[in-house]
Amino acid sequence: MKKFNTDIANYLKAEFYGKKLLVKKINSFPNKDRLSISFYSKKLTKNVPITEDSTVITKKINYKYLKDSNVSAIFSDFPKYDLARVLNKFFKKKIIKNKDFKLGKECKIGKNFYASNGVIIEDNVKIGNNVHIGYNSIIKSNVTIQSNVLIQSGAVIGAEAFSFGYNKASKEKYLKVPSSGGVLIEEGSQIGNNCVIQRGLIENTIIRENVKINDLSNIGNSVLIGENSLIMANVYLSGRVKIGENCWIAPNVSILQGVEIGNNTQIGIGSVVTKDVPEEYIAYGNPAKNIRKRDF
Repeated sequence: MKKFNTDIANYLKAEFYGKKLLVKKINSFPNKDRLSISFYSKKLTKNVPITEDSTVITKKINYKYLKDSNVSAIFSDFPKYDLARVLNKFFKKKIIKNKDFKLGKECKIGKNFYASNGVIIEDNVKIGNNVHIGYNSIIKSNVTIQSNVLIQSGAVIGAEAFSFGYNKASKEKYLKVPSSGGVLIEEGSQIGNNCVIQRGLIENTIIRENVKINDLSNIGNSVLIGENSLIMANVYLSGRVKIGENCWIAPNVSILQGVEIGNNTQIGIGSVVTKDVPEEYIAYGNPAKNIRKRDF
């Protein structure tokens, strides 16, 4: 199916400038190829050499630097976000159905489900529509995955909680506590490569709608992550941590057991969070300190 920049503008319900062009490929800005599309979110301060007959998704303030070039523009307040919409709508690769995975007993699987080679799904798992699970991932029993969820390769969802009772008088001083909870991953969420999400010790571990968790992160038992939060790579959330809505947790952050992070909060890279952080704050350091209120 041919894709034109005017079709993309109509899909985005965005203002269009320039001429109708076929869009064949994606470029970084500034475009190097004809019939390509890119995005640019910042404010231009000078003319930039851009290949003719290409298209840019950008803010309208940049119009004066584009109007004299043979470049078309789609005006957007959120260029990167709208490019993501375009890629998912017009450039997403077709998924080939695969049957080389193991499916346990009493599972419920929705429509347009795809599991890559080596996937193992244990008993009593519920999976919604349009779910994609990457190579060699393991979905343990009593996990619920709602619709439109992406789980990348090598993930373990529903691992046993790493929780032990202690008795100094006993020969076996540490006794493992069996996990009786499950995991709920709500609609539109994404789990990165080689992530581990532990099941709840008693209550479920819950990942709310549209949460994005990057590679190599470990989510402890009974954690709650609020909707639209971003958990970057190599983050460790200990048991019973609560992350609010619209939070941004930077790479290599560790958050200790039972800590609560308020809505709209940002935790800086490499921080060790030992105490609660209120809503709409920026916190960072080891141990993390509340630095200032976030600007919106």
